Amino acid sequence: HADVKKSAQKALDPRKEPLTRLKHLRALMDAVDGSELKQFFEINYSQIYLIFYESFVTLETSLKQKGNKSQREELDSIIFLYERILQLLPEIIFCRWHFHSIGSKKKKLLHTGNCLKIRCEGIRLFLLWLQALQTNCAEEQLLIFACLVPGFPAVVSSKGPCTLDTLISPPSSLPNGKIYPEDITPLLPHAIGEKIEDPTCYFLQILLKYMVIQATKVEWKNKENLNTGFKFLFALFRKYYLPHLFPSFIKLTNLYNPVLGFPGLCPKSVYVSTNYDGGNVYSTKIPYLDARVTFIKWLINFFLEKKYLTAAQTF
Repeated sequence: HADVKKSAQKALDPRKEPLTRLKHLRALMDAVDGSELKQFFEINYSQIYLIFYESFVTLETSLKQKGNKSQREELDSIIFLYERILQLLPEIIFCRWHFHSIGSKKKKLLHTGNCLKIRCEGIRLFLLWLQALQTNCAEEQLLIFACLVPGFPAVVSSKGPCTLDTLISPPSSLPNGKIYPEDITPLLPHAIGEKIEDPTCYFLQILLKYMVIQATKVEWKNKENLNTGFKFLFALFRKYYLPHLFPSFIKLTNLYNPVLGFPGLCPKSVYVSTNYDGGNVYSTKIPYLDARVTFIKWLINFFLEKKYLTAAQTF
């Protein structure tokens, strides 16, 4: 307890450098857990966010100049603190505490120019933030959720069609104005040769995985909010993604009042031939077929895997 108290004092000392305060705060977070850590965060939430913010800005500047191993370790600590803020302070985040500041940092993590690891971390933390905000989020957060998985059509908004790139770095509408939005750039650009065979399926799997895993990570005082958080995320997924995955889905179907007549004839599938490894492979031209399979596999896992909600490794 003496070491914990000493770490707390050093972390909250405003005379120390941001990254030094971060180091002591990380030591405290590793040593304390549960309700005691939540209480510490609730008492010192302003100073803790200041440590996060100043450390983020300091490291971001140095990463642009040179990115070495020690800086990447510091970035891991900053992301860990960011996660703990979102997990332990959902009640004040729901009230849009530091709304624009948190949103700005989220965009830097979600930037499509980042390496895969940072983009995936960005999705994971963004879902934590959405669960805390729930109905208190703005249109921009809903649109970002709708654009997290590449390959789907541009989402229609009040300002026209948008993609993740245009949401993160919107074009300036006032070219002659003196005030410009913050320039959002990648934190850790992807390495040369870092490539995904199917980005749509990859990020869809990441989104579905974290929707469930992160649902149990937010530490609400009212435990019922855990369920409402997941329901909120899945309602967004159902709105923005399912219509593309299953365009012919009939919403009028009712389990308690089934349609007993014969269904109509399905349209004939169109197959295309492609040369693969010395032979012809035939596949359908149905859009998002692989993504649909990814979702069905996730759905089976969700209902049949008993440990899904308690162990991240089971997915």
